[in-house]
Amino acid sequence: SLALGSLGYSVFSTLYFMSIQGISVSLAALLLFTFPIFVNLGAHFFLKEKLKPLQVFSLILSTLGIGILVWGPLFVHSIRYVFYGLGAAIAYSIYVLVSGRYQKGVAPISSTLYVMTAAAVTLFIFHSPSISHMAHFSFDEWSLIFGLALICTVGPLTFFLTGLQKVSSSKASIVAMIEPVIAALAGWFVLHERLSNFQCVGAVFVVIALVINVKK
Repeated sequence: SLALGSLGYSVFSTLYFMSIQGISVSLAALLLFTFPIFVNLGAHFFLKEKLKPLQVFSLILSTLGIGILVWGPLFVHSIRYVFYGLGAAIAYSIYVLVSGRYQKGVAPISSTLYVMTAAAVTLFIFHSPSISHMAHFSFDEWSLIFGLALICTVGPLTFFLTGLQKVSSSKASIVAMIEPVIAALAGWFVLHERLSNFQCVGAVFVVIALVINVKK
């Protein structure tokens, strides 16, 4: 778990945030959510899991749906930022594959504790953030920080690791593609952001792919 945090989670998150410095967020999200492709290929070639036709179809359909859902104005400052985005997807896919293979039987909350602690220490050492200004954070700012840490990071990771106890890495990775759909719906419901018909079609594609993935 410590290795997964320091060499997996921290690497993927660093590469992702490096990518959005030079490409549009929509493109970075699209690149990141190619990780189920790498997970399924890795499971097939390294873990000897058989790729079934319906599994391939659901993977293609969900990837297409994500592309439609997050599609927007694309900005690329340099091609290296695209590689950062792909690197984030590959790093995350390795993290998922290793977790699925070696975290079976490990309590998800314990695994999350070790992964997050190792990732936090690694990121702190690597990025060397200034902590002197933290003393001036307001209550609202600390609330946002703890909310992002607990609700948006620790919670989802614990649920994901719990899922890996029950299903394969390849199936779990496709199910995880519901995340952008939930984010889009939350933006529409909470922030009153507009969802185009085109984006709704993409969301439907993802949901159909998930149903196929669960039923197959």
